[in-house]
Amino acid sequence: MKTIWITGASSGLGEAVVNQLKKNHVQVVKLASRYQNLTETEPNVFECKLDLSDISSIHHAVTQLEEANLIPDTVINNAGIGQFAESWKIADEDVQRVFQVNIVGLIQFTNQFIPLMIANGNGHIVQIASQAGKVATAKASVYAATKHALIGYSNGLRLELKSYGIDLSVINPGPIQTPFLQSADKSGTYGEKMSAHLLQPEEVAKRIVKMLNTKEREIDLPKYMTVIAKVYQLAPAIVEKLGKRFFYKK
Repeated sequence: MKTIWITGASSGLGEAVVNQLKKNHVQVVKLASRYQNLTETEPNVFECKLDLSDISSIHHAVTQLEEANLIPDTVINNAGIGQFAESWKIADEDVQRVFQVNIVGLIQFTNQFIPLMIANGNGHIVQIASQAGKVATAKASVYAATKHALIGYSNGLRLELKSYGIDLSVINPGPIQTPFLQSADKSGTYGEKMSAHLLQPEEVAKRIVKMLNTKEREIDLPKYMTVIAKVYQLAPAIVEKLGKRFFYKK
């Protein structure tokens, strides 16, 4: 039976992925800052505290899971936070926290479990990045910077892990109808403005679980964003001009 760890599992997309995984014959380890010490909450489903802003919490979580013989076959790095505002209006401590959770803590956590995968001779890491990491928009500059960093980190790490039989996939979803939007957008208007374009967490979760079998290198959601992101790389000013109303939705 495979063991799958997922961070940010207590709500939103993470919770939706857990619900999909429960339909499969796997052990699921739910990781989130609101949980306490390792507990089996139902058959083959575990909760464990993981605070990506606290290095001691990262070390403690991985140690607990290793000692419980819950060695990961797959890890889904899903946890993330954001704040939608002009960069200079975000407090220094909030900038640091977004980078700590979204990229620094993620790297520190990943560095802790990779040796467990290497010892097993295989593994699969799934990074939940964002379209913001490819096409940044106004009032998402800090958040986009962390996701851009995550995509770059993942591309390099994939090469480092190849000889160890460990696969790495990246999924870049657009905005999803989850509590993240309410947390990141204090004005409460972005979700309303984008309501017709929001992805549903259940559909994204199904695609993530499918990826666990196919192990694709990278997936964009919705699919048409693959083309838009490539055109944006070639002609960013033109895309920003033509899509102006989307770049200033926040």
